[in-house]
Amino acid sequence: MPSRIMRQIEESMTTSPIRETNSCSASFLFKSDFIGFGGHFPGNPVLPAVVQFSLGLFLARQIRGQDLEPIRVKKAKFSSVLAVDMPIEACVTVEDDTDPDLAVACRINGPEETASSFKMDLKRISE
Repeated sequence: MPSRIMRQIEESMTTSPIRETNSCSASFLFKSDFIGFGGHFPGNPVLPAVVQFSLGLFLARQIRGQDLEPIRVKKAKFSSVLAVDMPIEACVTVEDDTDPDLAVACRINGPEETASSFKMDLKRISE
């Protein structure tokens, strides 16, 4: 069953995911009532890193059509703030698809520049 944060991420998509063999991208717009803004930071909400990692996980699941869980995040770089009502474009590309793990590169763009980039190792969850 999808978590509340993943359901709200899906509800915040403004375009359908564009899927290719080894990549997926989509646009998002997070409103002020998005759960991820709660407490981060009162009066000046910004999209937390953990939510940006969840965006990457969400799109990786779209590529493979299966449930995945994060093992680790590597080489994370945050270069600008993502705020309420800011258009966001996220893209995930598969770098290595060695069973049972999946390595992906994630890039999240704000309206004017890349806001974050990171790599994640993911594990397939058996049914």
